[in-house]
Amino acid sequence: MLTVLVVSAAVASGNGEAANGESPPVTSRDFDPPLWSEQQEKDFRKHRLNFSRALKADRLSEQDRQNITRGVQRYMYRMTMPELFRDLPKDVLREIISDLRSPVTGKAARDFVMQEVVRIAPELYNQPQPPRFNLAILLSNLDADHKAEPQVPYIPAADRLLEMLQQPNQFFSVKIWCAKGLGRICRDADPSIRLRDRIAGALLQGLAEAPDHVEPEVREWYQRLFIEALGDTGLVYNINRQPTIIDTLMQLLSDPQQSWDIRTAALHAVSRLQFEPSTNVDLILYEAGKLAHEMGRAYNANRAAPHWQANFVKLYHSMIPRFPKEAHQRNLGLVNQIQNRSGLGQYRAKAESLLEAMAPVYNPVTESGGQNPIPASGIQNLQQWLQANAPENRRPTPESQPLPQS
Repeated sequence: MLTVLVVSAAVASGNGEAANGESPPVTSRDFDPPLWSEQQEKDFRKHRLNFSRALKADRLSEQDRQNITRGVQRYMYRMTMPELFRDLPKDVLREIISDLRSPVTGKAARDFVMQEVVRIAPELYNQPQPPRFNLAILLSNLDADHKAEPQVPYIPAADRLLEMLQQPNQFFSVKIWCAKGLGRICRDADPSIRLRDRIAGALLQGLAEAPDHVEPEVREWYQRLFIEALGDTGLVYNINRQPTIIDTLMQLLSDPQQSWDIRTAALHAVSRLQFEPSTNVDLILYEAGKLAHEMGRAYNANRAAPHWQANFVKLYHSMIPRFPKEAHQRNLGLVNQIQNRSGLGQYRAKAESLLEAMAPVYNPVTESGGQNPIPASGIQNLQQWLQANAPENRRPTPESQPLPQS
């Protein structure tokens, strides 16, 4: 489940201008006016009981549908009221999600509410940043099955998230939530291959368009979230059999000019793709070991950097997933993929030997919270593994261009 009680890193003011370096895509006068008013809110109070009754229905009459439509309009349009911009998650989103997940809300009513949210969503596309931002959060939190573990997201919301992500000059904070929501749909629902392909294409475009007008650490955070969502698509190839997803991630993983955060995120994303027998697993394992070796040396040179703990944990979870369900039911993580996916068994011994060689490098960091040095012997043994396991070629797939040597 994605949390809804999130305040944007760029909370906007009432005129649509954003803080913390996020420039609005258009001037304030180009935004649509608010779609709800205090008078309409007062008028709706007379209708609230009818709406509440309709939400409890298991079979919807036409009158129930009209009552629900009016209630959903009120949900959505309230997000456009400037006086609520400062705390939309508390004042608006909490109410919507609470109604959707209430045990007294009927299934038919819940399904119709989500249909109406998706239908009405485009009316908010030309609003200022806060309504768009919170609309992306809402769409990302719609659940087809809110009682499952993990909760199953509502696949029809993907079309709206894609539209918002690809909207010209979209606010970067809105793009971030679109990426999170799309990644969640790919990870926890079962969208078609065509929809996964559309999502992957939009995420690749969004990654390439990482904003330049924000602080470097914010830009990197944006990139990392898009990288994680690309991994959630599970795709090695796009629908035209082009290895665009794995090639992009492997380039980021192997690029020494990228930060440790980006490189470990890229490795973790690669570990979540569904490898085929033709995937160059030798290269992937080698680059994973090479990243661990380079991180180990850099860590010992400067253990005070605050990012090391998270980086080494991400490195470990690229080999062995964090959750047992991901390992045993979905075959995520490099070791589990190789053990369980058809056609990859020949790499099993190599993957296990890499895990054994990496453990003395990441364990001192993850177990000490970044306090203890990595023994030189651990780094040396990993170097020996790399020397003994260089890949025959540097193409992630037979259709890929070779990765640059580094």
